[in-house]
Amino acid sequence: MEEKKLDISIDADDMYRFQMYHIYHSGQGILSIVLGILSIVVAIAAPIMAPDRIQTLDIVFYAGVGIVFLAYYPVALKKKAPQLIKNSPTLSHPLHYTFDEKGITVLADEEADLPEGEDKAFLPWESIYKAVSTKEQLLIYSNKINAYILPLAQIEGYDEIKKLIVSKVPSHRVSLK
Repeated sequence: MEEKKLDISIDADDMYRFQMYHIYHSGQGILSIVLGILSIVVAIAAPIMAPDRIQTLDIVFYAGVGIVFLAYYPVALKKKAPQLIKNSPTLSHPLHYTFDEKGITVLADEEADLPEGEDKAFLPWESIYKAVSTKEQLLIYSNKINAYILPLAQIEGYDEIKKLIVSKVPSHRVSLK
C-alpha cells in the first residue's frame, strides 16, 4: 500500500465524544452508571419496601445522588472539551497524518507554532495500544489513556486505512467497524 495522507481538524464535539467513550469504557464510568442506577432504584424501592421507616428527605437524597452519578461526567466533559481544544496549540489547528507500512506520522500544522522536535510524532504499528472505531470516530491509542482522534467524516479512504491497521496491529488490539 502506498502512503495515505489525511488532514484532520478536531473540534470540541470530537473531544467530547472521545472523552465520553473513554470514560464509559473504563471502570470509573461503569461504576458511576451502576451507582447512579442503584441510588435511583433505592429511592424508588425504599418507600415501597419500608414505607414506615423512610422519609421524604431520604428519597430526595438517594434520587439526587443517583442523578449526580449519572449526570456528572456528561456535564463536566461537555464543559471541559472546548477548553481542552482552545488551550492546546496542537489540537486547535489541523493535524497532518501519514499512514504507511512503518506506522503513523503526525505533523502539527505550521500555525501551531510549536518548537522544533515537538511538531512531529511517529507511532510505529507495534506501539499501538489499541485501535477502535465508534459510530463517528477512529481512535488510535498510543497508550491506555491517550489517543489520536480521527473523525470518520474527515477520513477519505477509511477502508484502506482499516485494512492497513488490521494487517499491522495484533487482532486483540483492534476493534474496527
